[in-house]
Amino acid sequence: REKTVAEILSVRSFWILVAIFGLQITANLGVYSHIPIYAQDLGFSPIQASWIYSVAAFHAALGKVIFGKLLDIIAARRTLWISIACQGLGIVVIIFSQNIYTLLFSVMIMGLGLGGTMPLMNSTFSIAFDNANFGKARGLSVPFMVPMQVISAPLSGWFYDVYGNYTLAFSINVVLCILAGFVVIFLKLPER
Repeated sequence: REKTVAEILSVRSFWILVAIFGLQITANLGVYSHIPIYAQDLGFSPIQASWIYSVAAFHAALGKVIFGKLLDIIAARRTLWISIACQGLGIVVIIFSQNIYTLLFSVMIMGLGLGGTMPLMNSTFSIAFDNANFGKARGLSVPFMVPMQVISAPLSGWFYDVYGNYTLAFSINVVLCILAGFVVIFLKLPER
């Protein structure tokens, strides 16, 4: 049966999914938007820094396939944890990167995790709200997630301007991944 807006907003899983994906995407935007500048600060050329987006994009595309398959094999919650762990680990590696190889490795890991975000978001909302309410639930989630996401990149830039590096900004984004992973504990989805 089709649910009303009020009914969807009263479902605990709705708010848990908003928190998980809001935090997860916020963490990524706070890092990805600054990686070329970060790479140049480490002494890499603008061309080397630009490769990073290509590597990240390729692995994000690959992540969609991998996490889509994982959803078929293991539970959605476990798949979410793996995706979030990839993103958090990738950010940690970025923080400690001193050469182009570790930087590329870090965006490969992050890209895989980020690539899983959309299939996971759509699948978990579909599982939580069934096909009759999926579109409405996803649409309602956007106004609650976007405010977190739009401040992420400027906030990372502000931390860079104030502290002269990205260590604190990227570390905060690792914490956001940890929080997203913690919130997954509370996600209860019906069996498929």
